Formats: sequence, C-alpha cells, structure tokens
Amino acid sequence: MVLMDKRTYHTLDAEKRLEIAAKILYATFSKQDILAELATFGYGREKLEEGFNLHVKADSSISRTTKNEASFKEVEEKFNNIMNDYYKIYDLTKLAFKSTPEIFSKFGLKDAPAHGTRNFMMKIESFYNILLSNPFLLTPLNSYEITKEKIELKRKESKAAVQEYLEYITSIGTTPYDDNIKEEKMLALDNWMDEFLSVIDIALRYRPDLQAEITL
Repeated sequence: MVLMDKRTYHTLDAEKRLEIAAKILYATFSKQDILAELATFGYGREKLEEGFNLHVKADSSISRTTKNEASFKEVEEKFNNIMNDYYKIYDLTKLAFKSTPEIFSKFGLKDAPAHGTRNFMMKIESFYNILLSNPFLLTPLNSYEITKEKIELKRKESKAAVQEYLEYITSIGTTPYDDNIKEEKMLALDNWMDEFLSVIDIALRYRPDLQAEITL
C-alpha cells in the first residue's frame, strides 16, 4: 500500500485515474484530521468539492463515450455484414456474366462502389433494385444459390442497416459527449489532481500516520 504520486497517476488510463481520484477525494474528505492539514494549504472542504465536481463531469463524459463506442461497434458490425453480403453477391453476379460483360455494363453493374464512400449504401440498394427489376439477370445467379427471395432479404436488411447507421450518426452528432469533450473534462480533472497530489505530498510528508489512511 503506497501513497499515490502524480508521476504514477499520469501513467494510468482514464478509467483508472477516475477510480484513483475518487478514492483519494473520498478518503481525504471523510477524515477530519487530514482535512485540517490540507486546509492550511488551501485545500479545505470547498476546494475538495471543486475536485468532486470535476470528477463527476469527467466520469460522465467517459461513461457516455464508452456507451457510444459500444453502440458504434454494434452498428458497425451490422454495416460490415451488409457490405460483405453485397460484395459476395456482386462478385458472383460478375462471374455469372463473365462471358457477356456487355450485359453487366449495360445495367450499371460494372463498378462496385469503394468502401467508405458516402453513396455506398445507395449504390448497394440500386444494385439490388436492378437485379429485382430484371428477372432474366437472376436466372444465371440461381446456380450460385442467389435467388430473388435472397436479394429481397438483403435489400431489406440493407435499408434497415442504413437507417440504424444514420440514426446513430445523428445521435452522436447532437450530444456534447464526444472525444474532444472527454479529453477536455479529463484534462481539467488531471490538472486539478496534479496539484492536489503535490499538496498531499507536502502536507503529509511528516505524517505517515495520516498517509496510511489514504494509501491505495
């Protein structure tokens, strides 16, 4: 069990720094004898409440960002599945018409959209619509188990994934809890803790008995 020094504190990740800051703040705030020592350096209850407020703001930003990241992974996974399904069907369609490439080109099927382009999902929907609107294009695909029903299902899944993706982008675009805010709130807490840990080191340097009460 040791008293946390600021050098070690700054090597920890954000979640761990939040945990350490909370433990130190609660320990010092609840010990009258420690408060008395810190008060002589300007760190009485009012100053510690300032630290608590910074901690609450940083913790809220980290928690919200973590939830956003988890949500994004779920949306991204569905989005990637849609892309993978599309490229599989696209490649099989291209293979089916390798002996008649002019048909493939005539219906605008020649070029697959690149990953990450803004109109990617629109092109996927257009691709499926072309196949469904021209039944004779589906005939050679049957040998690859690409049926009308399967295309309809993939088009439906594609539309749902696009809607979910757009809703997600809209939601995080209007929330203040983005990465910049997270970094800003954590920096404010880190700067406050940096000075606080220095004050603790000086105030309790010759009071190992009090240090023992806030060791981690």
